[in-house]
Amino acid sequence: MESKQQFQPAHRDVFIVRIWREGGAPSWQGWIQHTSSGESVGFRSLDELLVFIELRAAAVDLIEPQGLR
Repeated sequence: MESKQQFQPAHRDVFIVRIWREGGAPSWQGWIQHTSSGESVGFRSLDELLVFIELRAAAVDLIEPQGLR
């Protein structure tokens, strides 16, 4: 039986995300927290949610080298 080596990302980030729609609103809104830093924000669109995640990921890339372990 062959041994398969599993590659893990060099860094993982964890976010807590709560999303909802108010009344009959067509768009999502919510709250997100980056667990490592404790930073959290509310958002009124999924685009704002993605911006928060992308900014946190960019900050991590500056601190830790990219690659696989």
